[in-house]
Amino acid sequence: MPAIVIAHEDRPAAPWVLPDGSGWDQRLVQDAARDAGLEIAYRALPWQRCLEAAGCGELDGVLAVSYRSERCQFLAYPLTADGRPDVAASLHTDSYAIYRRADRLLQPTDRVAAQRGFAVVEQLAELGIAADEFDDDAAGLLARLAGGEVAAAALLTVVADQLIALRPEWQHALTREARVFSARPYYLAFARAFYEAQPEPCSRLWQAIRARRSGGARPPRRRARRISR
Repeated sequence: MPAIVIAHEDRPAAPWVLPDGSGWDQRLVQDAARDAGLEIAYRALPWQRCLEAAGCGELDGVLAVSYRSERCQFLAYPLTADGRPDVAASLHTDSYAIYRRADRLLQPTDRVAAQRGFAVVEQLAELGIAADEFDDDAAGLLARLAGGEVAAAALLTVVADQLIALRPEWQHALTREARVFSARPYYLAFARAFYEAQPEPCSRLWQAIRARRSGGARPPRRRARRISR
């Protein structure tokens, strides 16, 4: 069969997705595809466009997407026998946290910056926290935060912590709130139209991912750093 076309965000989200294809999720799926006798072709797009393209059948799948019930209208996730998302077939697990400037406490009226189309926007709304969506990647939002353009930013902890660890000035200027949103597994999800037309290769690839994970494939450990002052 032709290569399965999988979209991923066009901005780096280390260690999960990187422009050169060396991200953990990219390598895991490539290795699993080889095990399953399948070919993968990646396409880098803005995150919101990844979801839209899957919804209208322009591509076959989306890499590193968390499970939300409303996304099941256009995405097919690996499921257990009782219809729950199959964590054993996930690519990695990550959580969100709110980052702020170290010299300023958050105020009740502060709005939180977030990346457009990311699941944390809905999570913040459920908690009654107002959010502003930006087209920036995580590094762009951290730069806005360090420059005082936004009061806070909700970001994936592994991604944000690694970025901060690489910038000494951010290590002094920024800190992470102690409260961390519940961890979520991230999956390879297929466009529902593709899954309904080609269920066998989809199931075969998910099974190969399960086998890789159960066989000892583990995501990289988070780089340690001070997160509070």
